[in-house]
Amino acid sequence: MRLDANLPWELWPEVVRSAVYLYNRTPRYSNRWRSPYEEFFTRVAYQIGVAFAITDNTKRHKGRLQRLNPKA
Repeated sequence: MRLDANLPWELWPEVVRSAVYLYNRTPRYSNRWRSPYEEFFTRVAYQIGVAFAITDNTKRHKGRLQRLNPKA
């Protein structure tokens, strides 16, 4: 995860913490499609949107945006 996101080495503890968090909240076939968190605590895990190192790699083409103008 760290290499794909081009994050510095100093963030390694946070990367591991995030990976474990995601792993523990991912349902497993062996657990009857329940997450390890649900198996251990016998309640549904609070699911929030997790974003990890989001980068803006979008490319905007001027020609394609012209058609959205009011005068198009």
